[in-house]
Amino acid sequence: MSIYAPKPDKTDKSKFLPTPEPTIFVCTAVIDLGLKASRNKPDDYKHKIGLLFEVAEKDEKGKHKTVYSEFTLSLYDQSALYKFLTAWLGKPVPEDYDLSRLLGVTGFGSLVQNGDFVNLQSPMPVPKGMSAFTDVNIYPEGTGPTWIKKGQPIRIEPVSTGDIPADEAPAEDDIPF
Repeated sequence: MSIYAPKPDKTDKSKFLPTPEPTIFVCTAVIDLGLKASRNKPDDYKHKIGLLFEVAEKDEKGKHKTVYSEFTLSLYDQSALYKFLTAWLGKPVPEDYDLSRLLGVTGFGSLVQNGDFVNLQSPMPVPKGMSAFTDVNIYPEGTGPTWIKKGQPIRIEPVSTGDIPADEAPAEDDIPF
């Protein structure tokens, strides 16, 4: 028996389809997501941060559409977060940068369809002569919409090494502390 996966209906207007041209965006939430399991490696936990943006495009209710991006919380110069912020802000980000300062900061970038998701890519400062929109819903520091999933606390279980035979156990004098 054959099983076929249907292609998504591209004419469904309820989904957020990105605009082909770059758009202005505003950061409306910076959320510490805690430790989250990796999609590909469920035993690999990373400290994550979520950034929520409102873009200039509005939905049928007249509200700005939102784009959500998740990053590993690292400002190492090769990290995705560091590269994104450096491009967006137009200058290198210091190691001790307070990410809550991003609330209300505007930028200019492209919206790219990635499967069922829309990603904000190629961010940069708003070009001179362009004005940002001001009718946005900025969430209080550390909060965001309820649909954003935060990480769960990790419970670390002790690893059993099994019984060590007495003749292989280190002598009292051999312990390095």
